[in-house]
Amino acid sequence: MAAVEEICLKVAPYGHRVSAKKWGTLDGVGDNVVIALHGWLDNASSFDLIAPHLVAAGFCIYALDLPGHGKSEWSGMYDHAKMARSMHAFILAAGLKTPLLILAHSYGAQCAFALCAAAPSLVRRIVMLDEIGPPCRFAGIPESYLRGPSLEYFAAVAGITARQPRRLSSVDEAVSRRYKNHAPPYPKASEALGPPRWPLSREEVELILCERGVRRSSDGGAWEYSHDPQLQYDFSMRSGIPPLEVRKEMAKAITAQVLWVRTQSAREFLQFTYAADFTNLLVADVQGTHFVHLQNPEVVADLVHRFFQGDSSAGIPLEGAKSCL
Repeated sequence: MAAVEEICLKVAPYGHRVSAKKWGTLDGVGDNVVIALHGWLDNASSFDLIAPHLVAAGFCIYALDLPGHGKSEWSGMYDHAKMARSMHAFILAAGLKTPLLILAHSYGAQCAFALCAAAPSLVRRIVMLDEIGPPCRFAGIPESYLRGPSLEYFAAVAGITARQPRRLSSVDEAVSRRYKNHAPPYPKASEALGPPRWPLSREEVELILCERGVRRSSDGGAWEYSHDPQLQYDFSMRSGIPPLEVRKEMAKAITAQVLWVRTQSAREFLQFTYAADFTNLLVADVQGTHFVHLQNPEVVADLVHRFFQGDSSAGIPLEGAKSCL
């Protein structure tokens, strides 16, 4: 197993601390640097299984705990633009040379989309796992997906109220609660979006998602999830979702080479409508579901390695890809 180093940096302009797990060493010029960005309510450990394969291939991996997740501080600012600014600030604080490489999953891919559109020169190649960008408003998207949240949500946005972490009696309870989202029967929200997207074993939930995602409460009398409860208001999805035209312009602004690692659970109705607006997009269909990098790490690592090394055969152009599996 590749050695891992814990990193914690205070980033501007918000002043919060961002933690990360680092595998591997720099090659002297920084051309082998990969920034890895996890999904919503996950943490840097979601790359534990794929990182050793990439380190063996010569890459240096910085897997971030996005603000509000894992061991990073809670910033209270989780829309894609502010998350992109935090990622940019981490890159500067770590002294990493650009353009660099990005490996991003789900919500991390949404934030990376915003970063690459706002600062195209920062990134030369990016692999997006299962998702290639945020949702947008357009005809055909299920109304339930964009349904406005409750008054509690708006009070929280205004800073009038704040959801408190759920108190848990043990780590086992934390694992059991999280596992409910990954074991049959699948959540209704997932079923509404298509095939089950999140199946993981209890061991994967415990060792990968909860080991870094659960901590002692401040009074020491209970356990709690380490992510900011505000994230469960789902700011990025429900607050200011732009129209399709804006997403299309953002996709056009991304100059990095993009590989979309697509699974059976990819939400076509959310993303395929602006996929064609990417300048340089390849698609690789891989067996697996939303956590394909945990379920099939060797195959995904091989695709990532080849693509980052400039191998165009890692994927096929969008026009040649099937619209769904």
